[in-house]
Amino acid sequence: MRTVSKNELKEHVLEYFQEIQSTGEPLIITDLGREAWEVRPLKKHRATSEVLAAYAAGVPSKLPAPDLLMEPLPIKDWCLE
Repeated sequence: MRTVSKNELKEHVLEYFQEIQSTGEPLIITDLGREAWEVRPLKKHRATSEVLAAYAAGVPSKLPAPDLLMEPLPIKDWCLE
C-alpha cells in the first residue's frame, strides 16, 4: 500500500486519484509522519450480464442475492406512453 504526505497529495491530487482509480489500490495519507487517512476506490459492481451468467453457470454462492442485483422499476417506467 502506497503512502504519501498530505502536502504531496495536495500538490498532485488528480494524479493520485487517477492512480487509485486505475489500480484499485488504496493510498495512505500521512500527517506529520503519522498515518491519518486512507483513500480507496468504491467497490466495483459486476456488470449485470456477468452476474446473471454466473447464476446460470450455477455458482450463486459467491454472488449477491438476486433481489440485490437491481432496484425494481416503478410501474410508470414500464409504460411506453
